[in-house]
Amino acid sequence: MILKWLSPLNFRAQQMDLSAKCQEGSGQWFLESEKFRAWMGSPVAVLHCLGIPGAGKTYLASRIIKHLDNELQEDSQVIAYIYCNYQDSATQTPPNILGSILEQILRRRRTIPTDLETLHEKHSGNGTRPSTEELKTIVHNVCDQGALGFLVIDALDESQDASIIIDMLNDLQR
Repeated sequence: MILKWLSPLNFRAQQMDLSAKCQEGSGQWFLESEKFRAWMGSPVAVLHCLGIPGAGKTYLASRIIKHLDNELQEDSQVIAYIYCNYQDSATQTPPNILGSILEQILRRRRTIPTDLETLHEKHSGNGTRPSTEELKTIVHNVCDQGALGFLVIDALDESQDASIIIDMLNDLQR
């Protein structure tokens, strides 16, 4: 119940749909590339993929997510992902995106931190949702425990809040 409260966004369903539409072997060239392997082996790194609209970046992101999900079998390494879409800008707000990242981390780890339980109790009585700052604090605490291994973001340029999201992510790397 707490995990569903964190965010109304469901990137997992979108990932499953995209993954099902990928042709066998799609993106394999990228997964075998030196840049990708170096990114996977780096403790903190950004892998930025550019391309024209319609080039297949979203499907490539889906393949990367599937590959990482298959590779990261242990609970200590977690992948989280976001599919930004300009048509969903009303729901893809910074608190919802941060909540989704936290939900994905905790779903994989199968634990709920006590500070999140406390936050949920505080807000559920009022029917409110957590603020960006409250979520940032909890995500930071969870990430300090080494919870997040990889974060994949597709179409960040489609988000009206791209600069805020980038700032949030930069904070997490510190």
